[in-house]
Amino acid sequence: MLIQKVQATLILLAIRTFVEAFVCNETVDYCSTSLTIDYAFTMIDPEKGQVFAKDRKLYAYSDPDVEIAVENVITADGWNNSTFPLLTANQSMPGPPIFLYQNQTITIIVQNNLLNEAVTIHWHGIDQLGSPAMDGVGFVTQCPILPGQFFNYTFKPRFSGSYWYHSHVGNQRDMGLYGAFVVLKQDEEVPRENQHIIQLQEWNHMYDPNTLRSANIKNTGSSKSILINGKGEFENNEAPLEVFTVDKKGSHLFRMIGVGSADTFLFSIPGIPLIVKETDGYPVVPQKVDKILIYPAERYDFELDLENILVGMYNITVHIFKERKFETQENLVGFGLIKITNSLSIPAALTSIKKKINSSILNCPFGNFPDDENVTCIPVSFLQSQNDKRFNFDVLRRIPESFTFFLNFGFPKSEGYSSINGRRFILPTVSALSQPSEL
Repeated sequence: MLIQKVQATLILLAIRTFVEAFVCNETVDYCSTSLTIDYAFTMIDPEKGQVFAKDRKLYAYSDPDVEIAVENVITADGWNNSTFPLLTANQSMPGPPIFLYQNQTITIIVQNNLLNEAVTIHWHGIDQLGSPAMDGVGFVTQCPILPGQFFNYTFKPRFSGSYWYHSHVGNQRDMGLYGAFVVLKQDEEVPRENQHIIQLQEWNHMYDPNTLRSANIKNTGSSKSILINGKGEFENNEAPLEVFTVDKKGSHLFRMIGVGSADTFLFSIPGIPLIVKETDGYPVVPQKVDKILIYPAERYDFELDLENILVGMYNITVHIFKERKFETQENLVGFGLIKITNSLSIPAALTSIKKKINSSILNCPFGNFPDDENVTCIPVSFLQSQNDKRFNFDVLRRIPESFTFFLNFGFPKSEGYSSINGRRFILPTVSALSQPSEL
């Protein structure tokens, strides 16, 4: 019998201060962790009760002179008028990040502590070859986890990259049930302590779960704010923002994930070029850009070009991009902060700095950005893949014959659903994978 070494390590990472991240020890074959699905609320301190935001800090209504630790509160956009109900993993939004290494087997025990809602967890981007029942899609690969029940997800990721997990039932993902899932290489170019996670989402504190679900289905949602790792502000209310610290002495990798479900975001750090190294888990030849368009569920890994950058605090800006009009929604901007330090006093190459007129945007749908001749568009299809030996394998047996299939995608607005070749998908009442005879 094969005896596997088992070991796990819990560390603290700055995705949200003091949120416990799970990291599988790189020397072991197997590790396990758990996620407890439960309710939570925004702007509530566990000891002082409801809090309000002022000058990027938090204070309790019960004792306005005492500052509350930001790490104890899920702030969202800092809306002070009321709290907002959430569904969370381990009482945090985002949920705790999970790190493991390529070809390690992991078990995640999910416990559903909700009162009357079922739940599943989908591991977005993981191919699940050989473990389809672990994909976490309710009524397709499994029956949902009922209140009070557990489910053990066990699988072995083959490919490194930035992935994420989220609920695959209703709109629970929009209510806060999501987190980062990172598969590391054994020989990471950037040390893990210099890797940062950016999770972007739209937010509307006025919608209850049913209203939000209806708005998403009808595409009538109206975002009130934009969150970075669960933090943002509403109408300049000076709520706490997410802050990253980067030192010029070493490389820093940012893993950006679009965890929202409705909006497309235009991401940038004005004044600092971004060097894109990977997209959706696929390494690419490094591409320097100024901005990135990111659609729901997409991932981009990038480093910062700090050669010409002085120390100081820089804004992260996130705009909602309106695809039909090809313009940003200027009255709504998400903000974060990046603090650039220089512990080795590395000089900035100031002589090479020039006033930049043109800018480049990655992931444009077209080669030209409408109504702006000073913008260079770089479609994702223009990126060049790295010569990655991970993908030198055959999954399907090759045959000499070729086949052509026609797929007609229909979106009849009057009917309110989409179809392929005239057929509409309706969720079954049993797990299609495990109970096909009952469909």
